[in-house]
Amino acid sequence: MHNILSQNMPATYIETAEYDCLHDEGVLYGKRLREAGANVTINETRGTIHGYDSALHTGIAIRSIKKRILFLRRGFSAYTDVKRSEQQLKSGQVKNASAALTEMKKV
Repeated sequence: MHNILSQNMPATYIETAEYDCLHDEGVLYGKRLREAGANVTINETRGTIHGYDSALHTGIAIRSIKKRILFLRRGFSAYTDVKRSEQQLKSGQVKNASAALTEMKKV
């Protein structure tokens, strides 16, 4: 937590349980990542303990699992978009390479 973080950090999902002994460290780590320029999603679950999601059929676990899946889908979608743009550039399908590169860097 005290090391210098890279300026090229990936999008990050952090989930904390309110009554987990690691809750504060998770929030602090998210803050440090944001300061380093990362896009951070923090899901602070209220009224929960470490391992709360092992009770799979509870509302809070279902909501958290959906949030995790959504985060991963966005990440994979962005990766797919970048790969598609790279392929289009290589094949000559994109005429304005500068604009395509700018779009790819936004991801």
